[in-house]
Amino acid sequence: MRSSRILLAFLVVLLAVPALLLAQTSTTSVIIGTVTDPTGAVIPGAKVELTNVEAAVTLTQTTDAAGRYTFPSVSPGSYRLSVSMQGFRTTTVSDVQVTVAMSYTYDVSLEVGAIAQVVEVTSEASVELQTTDSTVGAVIGGRRMTQFPNLTRLANELLTVQPGVVPGQGQVTGARRDQSTFTLD
Repeated sequence: MRSSRILLAFLVVLLAVPALLLAQTSTTSVIIGTVTDPTGAVIPGAKVELTNVEAAVTLTQTTDAAGRYTFPSVSPGSYRLSVSMQGFRTTTVSDVQVTVAMSYTYDVSLEVGAIAQVVEVTSEASVELQTTDSTVGAVIGGRRMTQFPNLTRLANELLTVQPGVVPGQGQVTGARRDQSTFTLD
């Protein structure tokens, strides 16, 4: 009787482990930043809105005592970031492009003025450097995918053209094979 209880407990734990492992796949990104005034002082309590342009869904955060905000689970897409605070002009960052499993930092400096005035900030092309975590990832769009040389025509072979991938070994930037997650859609 005692051995059957132990066996049952072992089976329950064994069946729960694969569900935990599947939950480690990341399909979202993180957007963080700090809100400051023209002198560089942080602004606590500022309202930060992240709006998905295609889906018209808005996420809202308020900056903490250090002027920081975090959007931890942002789905891929095109966004607009808007920051407002009483006594400052509203600042908007247009065309924020979010891809899978990346971290983005958008520090915003608010200008003193009436709240009805809006400062539009346009983002420009820049080098993507992950400064918040060690995640390595890239998105290959449908058109670029057809232009890569691929003898077997298997999409998973395109993973080997990513920076830091060791072909044939399943290692990415020195991590072991069991520490890497590949997501194909």
